[in-house]
Parts: sequence; C-alpha cells; structure tokens
Amino acid sequence: MINWFEEAEKYREALIRDLKGLIAIPSLRCDEERREGAPFGEGPRQALDYMLELGSASGFDTKDAEGYAGVISMGEGEQSVGVLGHLDIVPVGEGWPKDPFACTEEDGYLFGRNFDLYYSPAMLVRTTPEDGYASLSMVDLAFIGYGEDKLLTSMTNSITTLAAPYAPLDGMNEKGLCIGVLLIDTDQTNQDNGLADITTSTAIRLVLDKAATVEEALELLRSYDMHSSAGSCYHFQIADATG
Repeated sequence: MINWFEEAEKYREALIRDLKGLIAIPSLRCDEERREGAPFGEGPRQALDYMLELGSASGFDTKDAEGYAGVISMGEGEQSVGVLGHLDIVPVGEGWPKDPFACTEEDGYLFGRNFDLYYSPAMLVRTTPEDGYASLSMVDLAFIGYGEDKLLTSMTNSITTLAAPYAPLDGMNEKGLCIGVLLIDTDQTNQDNGLADITTSTAIRLVLDKAATVEEALELLRSYDMHSSAGSCYHFQIADATG
C-alpha cells in the first residue's frame, strides 16, 4: 500500500517553494486595471498565469478561460473527475503579525495569506435521496448557526446539523454533475420574475439531487427566482461528466 504521507514528504521542498511563489503574488481585485484577459485586474491575472505555468511544467494540459478561470487536466475519456479551487482576490485586511505575502516558516508552520474570511466549521455531507441522485457536498456550518464559539461537542448541540444537506456551497453527484457557488462583489441577488423563490444553497441541493447534466441543471434553475442566502451577488459554476 502506498503511504501518501511519505510520498508527499519527498516533494516537500518543491511544494513549499511553489506555495511561496503563489502567496507572494498580490492577487487583489482591481477594477481600474480590468482589461481583456484580466477581468479582475493584473494581480489575479498574474496568479492565474503562475498556476497554469506550474501545471504545464508538471506535464498537464492547461486552458485559460479568458482570465476568469483556468483548467489543468490530464488524460482523455468521456468522463472526468474535477477538483474546483480558487485564487483569492479579496483584500488582505489588517492586523497581520507577519507579511501576508511572504509565507514565512516558523516552528514547522507556514504563515502567509490564505482564504481571508471569518472562521467557520465545515462538514462533508453525503446524501442518498430515494427520488434523486446520491451526492457529496461541502457545507459551511456557519450558515446554520455554528462557529468558533459553538462547535459540535455533543449530541444535543449537533441536532441542527440535520439541516446541513440544505446548506451546501458546492458538491458532485453520482452522475458527475458538479456545482459550486461563487460570490461577486456587487448588488445582492434578488430576482423578481414572478417565479417560485429559491435561495442559493437550496438551488445547489436541487441541482445535485435532480440534474445529471449542465443542461438539466440550467433548465431547473430557469424555473425559479434566485435569492441570496448570504446577502450577496452570486453565480454558479456547473460542470458535468462530459468535461
């Protein structure tokens, strides 16, 4: 059996070097620098180039989606497995004890900029509905009342997690349909087209349960007026087994 911890240790220096290179890039959104191929400004464009170059240097195929996203892939076939990641474009905030763009190492720990949001516990949820597709989804438990001062410490305070299947932020079902929510720094999503109302996370649950393809997902979502679960503007990133 392969010991993946030992395998990762073999590449420790290279992994830390590449991580430091990425953290050193000030990938902050700047609308004044927006241009074709750089919709979020020069910093995010530089970070995207950096990751695509790493992928290419490691023997992967790469694709640039006009600066909005990139694809690093390998192999061929009718089906694919995808891992969705992102590069931060939000402000670094204040109060850093160390340079957020330096990635310093101290006592075996790395210190540098990461996802700059508030602390919130997460839960990986597996659902197998009788009238839908089985799926795995990631849930931010802050949406249902948990946080640093309220964690899952007993059966009593864990009861609320029964609502977790209806609060996913992303996921993939047994048909290979993947969906994730991405926030946009603009006006809150609050549609009013006379259709039935649905919130961000409930829409994700609907798609994971009922859609096998991107087209099926879009057809489902067109039947509703979208409303944000977090008081923000958002859009969905959706992919299926066709790649």
